Amino acid sequence: MANPAGIESHRCWPLAVHEAAHAVLGVLFGLRLRRVEIDLRTWQGGAIFETGFSPDEWRRDLLVLLAGELAQRRADPAGWSLYNGIGRLRSADDQRKAWLAVRVLDHDQDKLAAECAAASRMVEGRRASAQLVNRLWPIIAALGARLLEANGLLESDSIELFFASEFPVEARVAIADSYGTFG
Repeated sequence: MANPAGIESHRCWPLAVHEAAHAVLGVLFGLRLRRVEIDLRTWQGGAIFETGFSPDEWRRDLLVLLAGELAQRRADPAGWSLYNGIGRLRSADDQRKAWLAVRVLDHDQDKLAAECAAASRMVEGRRASAQLVNRLWPIIAALGARLLEANGLLESDSIELFFASEFPVEARVAIADSYGTFG
């Protein structure tokens, strides 16, 4: 799982690990990954799954949504990649989706109680997602490096080979079972 020398200094390294984190956590929780892509010129990207989570799987959805920014912050502690124009928009979009995920259960509560519950879920989700990003960092970093080596596009065949060798199903199940039901 070692990264090629100097890959962390690539200007798109923070973006690569951002998308890799979404991909790794999505696969961890059973989603089938179709492709991971980044545009090295425009700084856009995505982890594209065949399906998403159902509303009752909001906890897992939340962990995947928060993982990208957490990995990006780890790759770029100074934060330049999060506070440039595109980075700020990408972060805001993930945060918007995360807030939607935590509010899925709030339809029967008054507004203040719902906001308090959602904020509590976000705090717990950030904590759990940060633990996962730290625990899975070698895999996230290896996938980010592979993405950069492939000029920003990994599709299903190469992704499946990567996960089979770097993150076997048995390892995924053991980790996923301990994080999918936080809160």
